[in-house]
Amino acid sequence: MTSKSPSVSSRSYSPSRAHPPDDDRSAEQAAYEYLVNVLNASWHGHLEVEVLSPDLHPDQFAIRIIENAVGIPQTLLLLAFQYARLLFLSGLPQARSHGLDRWDDFQVRAHTMSCTQIILLFDPTHVTAANTRKRLLRWLFDPSFSPAGSVIDEIIRKELWLLDSLQTSPLPKHTKSSVLWQHRRWLLDEFLEWVMDVQRADVLGSKRMSILLAPNDTFGGNPIDPTEIFWRSLIEPELKVIATSGERHRLNYHGWDFARRLIEVMIDYSDENDLDLPRLMSTSVDLVQDWCLSHLSDTSGWTFFLWLVGQTRDENLMTRCFVSVGNLVVSYRYRQEPVWIFIRTILASEDFLSAEFRATFVGELSGWLEQELEIKKKIEGERAQAWQERHDDAGLRLQEMPYFDLVMGHLKWIKHRWQGRVRPALFDPPPDQHTTRV
Repeated sequence: MTSKSPSVSSRSYSPSRAHPPDDDRSAEQAAYEYLVNVLNASWHGHLEVEVLSPDLHPDQFAIRIIENAVGIPQTLLLLAFQYARLLFLSGLPQARSHGLDRWDDFQVRAHTMSCTQIILLFDPTHVTAANTRKRLLRWLFDPSFSPAGSVIDEIIRKELWLLDSLQTSPLPKHTKSSVLWQHRRWLLDEFLEWVMDVQRADVLGSKRMSILLAPNDTFGGNPIDPTEIFWRSLIEPELKVIATSGERHRLNYHGWDFARRLIEVMIDYSDENDLDLPRLMSTSVDLVQDWCLSHLSDTSGWTFFLWLVGQTRDENLMTRCFVSVGNLVVSYRYRQEPVWIFIRTILASEDFLSAEFRATFVGELSGWLEQELEIKKKIEGERAQAWQERHDDAGLRLQEMPYFDLVMGHLKWIKHRWQGRVRPALFDPPPDQHTTRV
């Protein structure tokens, strides 16, 4: 039976990219080979992949490509996955019996990488496909093979490109896939210097260069700042990938957990190579703070931001960060719980700011609240007076309170912590509303 060959529909699709020939191959094989050709083309930057449903894209054998945005029909992706999975499973027993020897062949290596990238594009939780790519990357450093440095560069660059494309695209599961984030973490831990080398070459526009840069090194006649190169070649691109994935999928716990590992790597590498760590931390804090202030309800992002501020160990930086966030929260009357948990945790803890500063800030916040209450009482009279008297009950649910009640509840929580008193959670109901178990 003759299958329908996939076609391309895009005003920006390059003629140099291969089209699948019209022959008697199965639909699965044609879809697989065509999708592999598209993914293995020469792209400038990572892709923005989206799966097109049959309802919105009736022609399920036409890939839409506009610049770096690739729309893959759902049916085409399913057919390609079925063929990739069949090829992958048929070669897996041979791989286990022959070990790493089979990957000495370029065709076998390319075939394995193509199969697994299609599988991960369809199913980002496929652990076996991710582990196979790990084994192939380990083979690169096997003493018995010793591949050329250009081969290693190309494979590492391709791996980073694939992860960037999957973890920043508007796909339903990829941005929050624990398998993909663990794979990225493994790549960072195992091949840190190679990852930096590849990305540094992209930043400087040069070929492979030394990992360690001396303060007096130059590039293009200009002095090279090792701290700046380290930031632009590793920390900044990784944080941007995390930020983009956090926008694609809110509460991205796995992404921000990877960010913690990234900061730990930054601290260790800076200590070993005498880089300007305070400068790196300050730039990282500013980038994450801007993201968090644009996503006030993202608990995972704010939790990482709180952890990052604590890692700075710089009271001036922590004070500047806290004051800027606190002023915005009070000025615009933000109600989101993650923001207030960030503020109250810093104020209640001794690990961030001095006791004098925290007491002063709480005093100013209490004074501001009293002034606002006075204004409110003058405007609303007895109604505002009755509203203020409700605060005698510390167990009121804060979700049902106006903004001033919210602030007052958090201030009470902070003062209870200062006094060392054990108190129920902030949003717990009052004790008389708890159900007594018999």
